[in-house]
Amino acid sequence: RLSTQWEIGSKYRWQQFDLDATLFRIQQPYQYAKPDTSSAGFTFVQQGKEIHEGIEVSTHGRLHDNLNLQTSLAYLRAQAKATGTPAFEGHQVVNVPRLRSTIHIDYALHPQLSVLAGWRYAARNPATADGKVAVPAYHVFDAGLRFRGQLHQHDVEVMLGMDNISNRFYWRDTGSSQGDNYLFPGAPRLARISVRVAL
Repeated sequence: RLSTQWEIGSKYRWQQFDLDATLFRIQQPYQYAKPDTSSAGFTFVQQGKEIHEGIEVSTHGRLHDNLNLQTSLAYLRAQAKATGTPAFEGHQVVNVPRLRSTIHIDYALHPQLSVLAGWRYAARNPATADGKVAVPAYHVFDAGLRFRGQLHQHDVEVMLGMDNISNRFYWRDTGSSQGDNYLFPGAPRLARISVRVAL
């Protein structure tokens, strides 16, 4: 299975803030369960190619003395070509949404205490190779607090976070195996606490 890839990118730095942009194209063989009249109803084949073309833009760094920001935005067209199965031809590849985006904010309320916030987005995601079934787009919001201090002359970091604060149900991924299609749900609301001590 041989794939080819090219990409071109640029980076711009403004004070303590970086902006990156990348254009890319990836071509690889297309492997799939080809419908037929066999007892299984399909034969797993490698035929045609997947072509992934897109752009990714990201930023990261300090916007203000108290504010750090990370963002990403990716647009991806991933299509199957020359598959030998007209129903699959030209459709967006399974489990590749056209658009993904994230934002992460770290705001210092105090030299030792910061508020964290995040947003994740994915566009509708194809679940079948013929493009007839797709899972809906979703937004997920996260939040947290981080404390940094010292305990007995050791640096200590305590993080309290909550993922998916609205407890939204969403389908995180789609896929196929042995001719069957499947969906993976995203995690429900989840609280986390972690403690890190530098020895």
